[in-house]
Amino acid sequence: VEMSRVCYTSLPDLVTRGQQVKVYSQITRYAEQWGFAMNHEHVTVPAHGYEGATVLDPETGYYRVPIATLDFASLYPSIMQAHNLCYSTYILEKDRGDRMQQLIATGKLLVEKIRTGAEEHWFVDRAAFVGLLPRLLAHLLGARRAVKKLMKKEADPRKKKLLDSKQKSLKISCNSVYGFTGVKSGRMPCYPISASTTSLGRQMIEDTKSAVEAKYPGARVIYGDSVAPWTPVT
Repeated sequence: VEMSRVCYTSLPDLVTRGQQVKVYSQITRYAEQWGFAMNHEHVTVPAHGYEGATVLDPETGYYRVPIATLDFASLYPSIMQAHNLCYSTYILEKDRGDRMQQLIATGKLLVEKIRTGAEEHWFVDRAAFVGLLPRLLAHLLGARRAVKKLMKKEADPRKKKLLDSKQKSLKISCNSVYGFTGVKSGRMPCYPISASTTSLGRQMIEDTKSAVEAKYPGARVIYGDSVAPWTPVT
């Protein structure tokens, strides 16, 4: 029931269908609420696919000393917000002509160029315009923080459990948005969004590893991944 409330999706759809219907329901609701037109142009995943998340090979074994855990807070949703990754901010290759280059050169249009392997994806900078998906994620993450604050104050165990169900639903909703954009046979595939998200995530994992090893000489990073945004980096 809490998932249905969060995602604006019917209970039968939640039981019989997958993640896509939930994300699509939220996008359509907020598109209407915030004045966006749902005129998405399909950008399908290429035949060679795209590079996914980073998984550092674990040093398996039994450790008698404590292992410090570093955890990114909502890694992929945070990346999508920070870099304004959205259908509404993605600049198609066919639109990157002389006029576009002139606008960028004169500072009339702010664009972030994200390289993923041999490709380069362009997104309008959030300083110029904030996309629908970053707005949606900010709304969900803000709602989750509010619910968690209420949980701390709630004395009734039953009500506290309901609030916990709600915050978990909001968490799952946030973490589903990134994957929704990368499904080749999905409703609204736009792999540049998901490819850029995983590329930036990989860089953050590697940068964190380097920072830990540099700041704490002798430290060993025994494991790390960005497969799921809620998985700790140790």
